[in-house]
Amino acid sequence: MVAPECPEMTSSDDDHDHDHDDDDKPRPPRRVRLRPTWLLYAATILVLTALCVFLGVRYYDDSQQLRRQESFLAEAREGAEMLTTIDAANVQNDVARIIASSTGPFLDDFQRRSPSFVEAVTRAQSTSRGTVLEAGLEQIRGDEADVLVTMAVTTSIKGAQAPPRQWRMRIGVQQDGSTMKVSNVEFVP
Repeated sequence: MVAPECPEMTSSDDDHDHDHDDDDKPRPPRRVRLRPTWLLYAATILVLTALCVFLGVRYYDDSQQLRRQESFLAEAREGAEMLTTIDAANVQNDVARIIASSTGPFLDDFQRRSPSFVEAVTRAQSTSRGTVLEAGLEQIRGDEADVLVTMAVTTSIKGAQAPPRQWRMRIGVQQDGSTMKVSNVEFVP
């Protein structure tokens, strides 16, 4: 025997249509909820990135400043040795080297006095050799710096060697284009 069909028991097309009607309607976009942990991760990454950028810029600036300080010190050392290492046999070359590495008031003064300097060194047959013992930056002002230099200078006149003397100088160094040059020399007691 076959059971009669009950309308409640069978699924009708109307029921299926009713289910599909919901699918045809556009649904509002689902809200994406970020969990607080994801927000914390994103904020941490952002802060760490900003910190890395800050430290990188700071490192670059510090290294540039250090290179600049080293350039001032190197020029002052070289200038001090150049000024105190003079040989009567090569005095013209020594003077030309000093003039080429000088600028400003020191250059003007040295050029004016160089003929009498050459004459005195040649007449005395003197030779001097300077060695930098220590140098330190005193101050930097824009493109200029003052460097304190301690020198040991050995001098011989007509072959007679004098005992070494220690000198202290304040060497002014100025950036002249892409190079550094000596701009002032003072002896410090």
